[in-house]
Amino acid sequence: YVNNATHFPMGLVSKYQSNWTLLYPTTTTFVRPTTDAYIRFKITSTQQDFVTYNVAKQTTNVIYLSDRLVILSNVAFSPGQNYYISIDPGVFLPIATCLRDSMEITDKTFWPYNTASEPNTTVTTSTTSQSSTTTLVNRTVNI
Repeated sequence: YVNNATHFPMGLVSKYQSNWTLLYPTTTTFVRPTTDAYIRFKITSTQQDFVTYNVAKQTTNVIYLSDRLVILSNVAFSPGQNYYISIDPGVFLPIATCLRDSMEITDKTFWPYNTASEPNTTVTTSTTSQSSTTTLVNRTVNI
């Protein structure tokens, strides 16, 4: 059901990307579950969670609308890294059914993205000093 959904952004994103949207398939609406289920932003190379959002409790980060799910992330992603979004069973509860859990989406090709590498920068600091010499000459003055 969600395989036909449009989701964005994908591909290259800013490390500060914070708005993620999944449009539901036509005529499908989902409601927020009352039991814990997570949306996971995962590092592709290690399969480790980079950040997770509990859809039942983190209502300011995961917003269920009538035609879309909006995820508002509040992290800076590591530059030059590949990620994907994984969705636990139970995140999508169709409003028109009595299903308890929805299927999970753990396929790393479903919602992949990556961040641009940052150029290496080198900071060089130099200091310059000048020295000066003052010569005092004693003079004898006769009055």
